[in-house]
This record gives sequence, structure tokens and C-alpha cells, in this order.
Amino acid sequence: MKKIFTAFLILISSMSFGQSVTESIYPRFIQGVGSGNAADDRKVPYACRMTISGLIPNATYRGYNKFVTDPLLTDNGQGNYIIVNPTTGIFTRVTSASLASAGRYLEFTTNGSGSYTGWFISEPTIATSHFQPGTQLYFRLMLNDGAGGAFVNSRATATNPVTVIGFGAGSTAGTGVRSTPTATAVAKNFVMLYDNVNGTGRPVTGTYIESDDTEESVANGYAPFYANNVDAVSNTWGTIIPNNLANGINNITQFNLANATIVNTCTSVNGVYGATNTANATGGLTELVLTTNCITSPVSLLTFTAHVNGNNKAALQWITSSEISFSRFAIERSGDGRDYKEIGSRNANGNNSNYTFDDVLLPGITYYRLRIIDQDGTFSYSQVVTLKMEMKDISLVISPNPAKDQITVWYPLAMPGARIDLFGINGQLMFTQTVPAGSMQHSINIAALKAGQYILMYSNDGKKKASRIQKL
Repeated sequence: MKKIFTAFLILISSMSFGQSVTESIYPRFIQGVGSGNAADDRKVPYACRMTISGLIPNATYRGYNKFVTDPLLTDNGQGNYIIVNPTTGIFTRVTSASLASAGRYLEFTTNGSGSYTGWFISEPTIATSHFQPGTQLYFRLMLNDGAGGAFVNSRATATNPVTVIGFGAGSTAGTGVRSTPTATAVAKNFVMLYDNVNGTGRPVTGTYIESDDTEESVANGYAPFYANNVDAVSNTWGTIIPNNLANGINNITQFNLANATIVNTCTSVNGVYGATNTANATGGLTELVLTTNCITSPVSLLTFTAHVNGNNKAALQWITSSEISFSRFAIERSGDGRDYKEIGSRNANGNNSNYTFDDVLLPGITYYRLRIIDQDGTFSYSQVVTLKMEMKDISLVISPNPAKDQITVWYPLAMPGARIDLFGINGQLMFTQTVPAGSMQHSINIAALKAGQYILMYSNDGKKKASRIQKL
């Protein structure tokens, strides 16, 4: 048995991981089409922001995005797409996917870690099984080889699904929603609608602000309210929301095209904007029209980036161009992209400031965001940035550290008899805990320990690894 476990450990340590998708801003609902006839179709666009990792560093890739019904299938999926070039601001609608014909694929260059973060826009196609209301779909990006190839070489697929809803009056259907033109809505920026005031978690739906210079007409299958009142109408946007939102849409956030920083936020506790209530909608294709009064973020973020700085350390950096009535940044971290905890803070430095923060990566994907806190206590969030630690790279990771009540320890694959010993700084053994064979993480309650420094030692298969922890 020990030989089997040893062989398995060797296998794990030598594995190379393929491309992966991290869901930076990934709305939960996408609209489903009608009959597929141009005059009877009912499209609105769907927008998301994704990070693709595991690519060749500093390589130029071609790609296009679609949706699949099963992440385990190897097909290319369904749906049209609109290519977003964040540098030039050019949007290109594509109805026939290709990695060989210029103008029909997204082209991007990865960073030094082999990842790329960008905006992706999809639109449903004819009423196939993919875009039927009630279906769950998964975002998929088809990629070439990163070396000029004209064929699909790999496919990166999101972990979580998106649910299809159609226009209708029932509780499981959806209703169109659009904004009136407003000067604070910047063309080609992105708008995300949330069902909570703080704008946390996955958005309900997402779209972009017109005019994007593509044609979303009835002839191209778009819903009449969108084609007639949103398409090519500057400073407006349109989408679909589920009818079963008890409190409606509580947060509408505008994100910058170039770097996904927050431009402004509109909030409503009860889902009412102007005279329009977004709660428990029943309009279907008779859209809700919103007049919004958005609050500009007290901080203009030029950049917010993260990179791995050796030995699985995270280096965060962000730059501001203006800070108005601003108090501080709270740095927040998550291991699953949903539950965030504050791990540090940086006070306001004034306009044109450069901020940094260092952290220890969690195993797998670590999510970071900034909570931008105004002097009156109100706050908004930055975009989410992600870093990835491959499981094969784990040595011994303890989080949080310092800690008050509980720590989680990540370690190489545990063999039978593996254990964790905790020693005082004077060498006194405080306790020993056996960890389950085959595990790679273990939680320990340290609430009863006195404040101070301790040494945690992991013993496994005749080898020992140690790390210092601080008990608060």
C-alpha cells in the first residue's frame, strides 16, 4: 500500500495542468432565444470577464467563446460572439467562428505567468438544446496553439454554469430591462446587475453600454425593445432579469472597458429606480425602463494587478489617478471567489498614488479585490484579480497567519500515519494531530493557545516540514 501511495505522490508531483478559466465577473443568467426565425427571435447580449491561465507566457493566442451544455464534452458549443478589443475599443460581431480568418477571432497576448484577463460577449443562436430556457450552460473558450495556428488546439471551460431564461410573465421567465440615456454611462464600458446592495458574488446579468458600433437589430435576431431603443443609442444599455427577484435589482455597477475598474454604482434597497420597480417583474418583452442616478467611486483606479513573486508569494499593486473624500483600501481575499475576508489595509495617499501589498497564496486559485471605503463609510469594490498555485507546488501553507481561532494547513499528499505537531517557541510540544491519509489540507482550532509564536511541523513518510505561526 505504501508503494501505491508513493507512486501516486510521484504522479501528482509530476502532473502538468492544462488551461483553466477563473470567473472574474460571471453573470448567472443568459437569455434564451425564440423560434430561430429572424422576425421572431428574442436576443439580448451577455457579457462576462474571465481569466484564462495555464497558457504559454508572453505568447499571442487566437480564440473565440461559446457555451456548452456539459464541461466534460469536447465540442465547441453554440452561440455567436462579439470580439472585444480593450486597447482599440473596437467591438466586432461574429456569426461564423474561425481561427483562420482575421476579424473572426479574438487575439491576445498572455502575461509572464501565462494568463490573460478580458471581456467576453456572447449572444444566443437559434433554439437549439443549448439556449432553451431552463438549460444550464458553461462558458468555453476555444484556443489555438499560441504560435499562429489556425485550428482549435485546446478548450478552456468555466467551472460554474449559467442558467438560460426566456422572456415571459411566469416566475421562471424573465423581463427585459433598459436604461434611459445618461451622461455617466460611457460607451463600450460594461454594466453588471446584482441582487444585493454591495454588489458582491456573481451578478444576475451583464451587458455593455451602447453604442458599440455593431448591429443588434431585429433582422439580426435581437429583441424589439433592444433593437429599437438601445442599439446605437448612446449611453444606454439593455438586458434581461429573472422575474423571481423578491427585492429586484439592488446594485448596477459600471466597469471600465480597459481594466474593469469601477466607474460608478447605482443602488436601491427595494429595487426601485425612479418610478420603475424591478422586483417580481412580469413584463416579458415589455421592458422595464430605468432612470438611474449613479454615484461615482471616490477613487479612480488606473490599474489593479497581481503576480506571483517567488515561493508562492502574491504581490498586489494598484495605482490611482484621483482620490476624492477617500479613507482607505481594504484588501480582501477569497479561496472560492464568493466568501471574502479582509487581510490588510492601506490608507489614502492622495491623487496619483502607487500602492502595494504582499500575501501568501492559497493552494489552487486565490481571489483578491479592493474594498474602496469613502470617508462617510460608504464603499465600492474593485475588479477581482486572481493568482493560481498549482497543487503540485504546495510545500507547507498556513492560513490565516497570524490567526486567532483557527488555521488551515495545506501540505503534500498525506501518507498513512502523517501528523501535525505544534511546538512552543521553547520547544515544548503543545499537541499532535494525525491527518487523514490521502488528504492535502487540515483545519486546526488554536483558540485555547496563548498569544505568541509557535512552530508547526508536518511529518509525512519520513520527511518533515516546519513553519512558524503567530497566535493572536
